[in-house]
Amino acid sequence: MAQHLIDAAPATPADGLHQEALPDFILVRTDEVDEDERLRPVDPVRVQGLAATLRKDGQDTPIQVCRLPGRNRWTLVTGAHRRAAAELAGIEYLRAEVVSQERNSRRLREIRENLFAPDLLPIDRAAFVAELVQIKRAQAGLTEENYRDTQARYGLKRALQYEAAETLDTMSGVYGWSREVAADLGFADRTVRRDLELYRGLPASLVERLRAVRHPILSNASQLRALVKLPPAEREAIVDQLVTAVDGKGKPLTLALARALAGSGSPSADPETKRLSAFIGAFARMSLAERKGALAQLAGMLPSPFRLTEGEPAASAFSSEHVRYREEALAALDSARTLIDGLVEDEVVPGERGVALEHVAAELQLTRFTIAGNGFPLGGAA
Repeated sequence: MAQHLIDAAPATPADGLHQEALPDFILVRTDEVDEDERLRPVDPVRVQGLAATLRKDGQDTPIQVCRLPGRNRWTLVTGAHRRAAAELAGIEYLRAEVVSQERNSRRLREIRENLFAPDLLPIDRAAFVAELVQIKRAQAGLTEENYRDTQARYGLKRALQYEAAETLDTMSGVYGWSREVAADLGFADRTVRRDLELYRGLPASLVERLRAVRHPILSNASQLRALVKLPPAEREAIVDQLVTAVDGKGKPLTLALARALAGSGSPSADPETKRLSAFIGAFARMSLAERKGALAQLAGMLPSPFRLTEGEPAASAFSSEHVRYREEALAALDSARTLIDGLVEDEVVPGERGVALEHVAAELQLTRFTIAGNGFPLGGAA
């Protein structure tokens, strides 16, 4: 396997400024670098952007590689997006630094490179924090059984509080942070505990399904935490809705609306609301052709004087006063939902009352669908 040292022979500067060669920087063939198990999956969209940058400006930051025993290829340590982008851009060689092959050392390098990335998703940050603690605990002779014993003895909430405190102590030991510095960097007890709740509570299979459609809930830590708190069967049904359905404007569903469409928005919902939720959920999953076919059948089922129309309603379908009331009602519903979403997002209303607010938001959305004709003009007598 070819290995090319970068020409880094020290010159003799006239001003005597210190410089020296770094012999561990090399050129490696892009197609001879294998990815190992990663804490943070490669984002295809980010890879496309990086590929364009590499083609135009070249490589600024080296990747890190190592040689594992028994292998005749390089193993990637850091720089998965850069390697994938170079491959996409057809770049044959990459500048690389050779680092330790020891597993924990490799993991810590990946954590250090990504922990403060501005585009880091909450679930990825949770994985990095948890892995950092796991490595340091293992080095101290502690195992996952210690965590399970703590959970069995004190319960999940107390176990997470204990682990969050231990995490901050670990970070202070690794990086020399004080508690004040940790808080300024976004690692207060409360935020770390929530990171660990996500890591412990959200199955990787559900995360991968959400990643596959790039669902915006992955960037919303409060909605992810609300999802974690639900029973497993309910989580599965809600994720089904999140990855397959859209709202009346063609946008990805919020958690509250997904719960409503999954039939789990309110256990005490009346049969009419449940039937409407089931109908909207089924309609949202249809293709355009299927929706048109369904509407053609529904047209003959509407009670007089209501009717479905193609495109915008005819000028005579509603009085101007009726249209104005309708638009004002829709605007009021949108304002209420925006206010509720903000209260839930900022956790102004904690606990079960926050969940109740999500139920209200879902019911308001269903009401909006009804008034707006589910995105299709609903005509009637003036």
